[in-house]
Amino acid sequence: FGNKVAFAAIRRNGSVITWGNSFGGGDSSDVSNNLTSNILEIYHTDYAFCGLKLDGTLVVWGNSDYGGNLTQNITNVVNIYATSGAFLALSNVLPDNAEYDELYFSFEEFLRAVKMPYSVSPGDICDKFYPLLKDE
Repeated sequence: FGNKVAFAAIRRNGSVITWGNSFGGGDSSDVSNNLTSNILEIYHTDYAFCGLKLDGTLVVWGNSDYGGNLTQNITNVVNIYATSGAFLALSNVLPDNAEYDELYFSFEEFLRAVKMPYSVSPGDICDKFYPLLKDE
């Protein structure tokens, strides 16, 4: 996986190796203890990386202005979306303080921000993604 200045690869044992420019994620030493196993997938922005682990947690590294700094513990992640400068994590558990309308607004705004084809209505999007996020 590569961004504008660095690379990251998942080894067969689920660990990650990185190289390239340190400010863009080529140096993952700050999070290396979290990259030793169970990485399922890697996503990237222009200058940061995000690893999705088998247990649904995230490991991020690289330039904090481009998503390389995780400010809260996110669990039960089922999918990641990336733009040139940010990551969006979809979880199958809503935080205690989350409201359906907040989720609806956030995902619709994300689609606009990344300029994804908007061939479905916002309601269709919520109907599709809300069951993944709803904690029943």
